[in-house]
Amino acid sequence: RDLRGRIAVSEANTRTVQVVRNPLLLRLNAGAPVSEPAYEVRLTANGAERGISIESTGVPVSAIYVLTVNYQLVRLSDNQVVDSGMRQVPVPFDRTAQLFQSQRALLNAREQAGKEAAAQLELAIATALQRAG
Repeated sequence: RDLRGRIAVSEANTRTVQVVRNPLLLRLNAGAPVSEPAYEVRLTANGAERGISIESTGVPVSAIYVLTVNYQLVRLSDNQVVDSGMRQVPVPFDRTAQLFQSQRALLNAREQAGKEAAAQLELAIATALQRAG
């Protein structure tokens, strides 16, 4: 709690990183603007869709979006990496013959994966900060 507003998250260079960054900033800082950060979370992320069920016509009907996030928690006073790791979040979704609906389902799965990854990262970061004192 003492670090609310003091944990920065690196700028997003892709939309995939952005879907993790936004909810992570909210979770770490409770909506407070980051000023004079003591720590920075550096993120990389990539996501991929994997088809798991295919109709006899060859059309996929269900899939899983898998988001993989790598992070480093860096203490800014001495640039020391306090913690690092990887989290992977799978989110299933349905495909249909309607292109817009399928694309929307994929976008929703990506957003959900970003929120779940942010929750996992919040716990990992809180644990690392507690260990670091």
